[in-house]
Amino acid sequence: MLYRVLKEDYKFEFIHYGILEVPKGTAVDYKVAGDHEFAYFPLSEYDWIDEKYPDQSKELKADAIRNKIMIPKEQLTLTVRVRFIYDNSGYCRDIYKAINGEHKYCRMESRSDDRVEWLTVTPDWEEPNCPLRTDMLIQVVDENGKVIITEQQEKIDGEYRSEKRYPFSWEKTVDLEIHELISKIYGL
Repeated sequence: MLYRVLKEDYKFEFIHYGILEVPKGTAVDYKVAGDHEFAYFPLSEYDWIDEKYPDQSKELKADAIRNKIMIPKEQLTLTVRVRFIYDNSGYCRDIYKAINGEHKYCRMESRSDDRVEWLTVTPDWEEPNCPLRTDMLIQVVDENGKVIITEQQEKIDGEYRSEKRYPFSWEKTVDLEIHELISKIYGL
């Protein structure tokens, strides 16, 4: 199942709080407004309030839920949310599963060190199959469903690649910040 999320940070004026900024990747409730004719979609995630507005978070979150922050559909893109399930380091890839479905994906090394490839995998042998679309985000979540990192494919010289935002499960790191991030992704 795909989600609709903000494709860029979105700024708007909200009640007496002034200008708020909802971060890229925040999901909207497309089940309520699932018809493609709707011009706006209500937000369905509010964790960003705790992070961006900690001094007002309790009151702001209550007002945001009660008043339904509406996002114009032009601000949205599709995303697939995945969770790491195991590494297949012998073939230089990590295997992920959609958090709300049976579909599996792989994140593979690319020919360039700063790029990776995201592909669907075949259901039987889990072989790389088709590259993920360039108009969609890939959001990796932790065991609680919280988005940890986002990557997005681009078509570069006829190949689909994404900027490498974090190491593979078998790669070592001495950077403590990166180690904390990959611990959440890989459950270390």
